[in-house]
Amino acid sequence: MNIKKSSVPPGEGRVFPGAGPHGVAVFHKDDGTFTALSADCPHKHCDVVWNTNDKTWDCPCHASRFKPDGRLMQGPAVDPLRKLTVQDVGEEIDVKE
Repeated sequence: MNIKKSSVPPGEGRVFPGAGPHGVAVFHKDDGTFTALSADCPHKHCDVVWNTNDKTWDCPCHASRFKPDGRLMQGPAVDPLRKLTVQDVGEEIDVKE
């Protein structure tokens, strides 16, 4: 899926609808690069949301929290968010499984 770079401000994250049942969580790093993750929380499969105040991905179902790069900060999840491949294609990024 292609995502316009301008749709995610630097230092912020946003969840986009995915091709499957779960969204794609995109974080725009301060260095201008992007991280893309499956928004599917590995605990009970709710989609995470971006917490602007804490700069974390938070699961609204059971309160698991993840760093912008998907690493687990707080359970009940025990695994990180799944990383996706990001390719820079000019004004957009191409995100793939």
